[in-house]
Amino acid sequence: MKKFDVIKDNGGGLALVVYNDDRTFVDYIHTSYEFDKGQLIKDVQLIQYGADPCAEWDGNEVMNGEQRCFDYWYNSDHENIGWRVIANEEISVYDLIDLFDRI
Repeated sequence: MKKFDVIKDNGGGLALVVYNDDRTFVDYIHTSYEFDKGQLIKDVQLIQYGADPCAEWDGNEVMNGEQRCFDYWYNSDHENIGWRVIANEEISVYDLIDLFDRI
């Protein structure tokens, strides 16, 4: 199964970041899930069932320049710039639904 994070920013935005197997490279990023949390739940389920977003979903693959930008952003002082990881591959879909009910 792919590794992933669900990230919430200080504006309420939700993003899905999908990594390679050892989390050293970002394969896929999709944003704006705050408008359709149900789609985020479906996408997380698909990943947990073995889907490969980079190979199977249209768009949002990460290129080399974007990887460097993501690395800089992700390794920054995220507590002060307003984002945090709220879920990853270890969360069940039911826990994710419960989490969305609270945010």
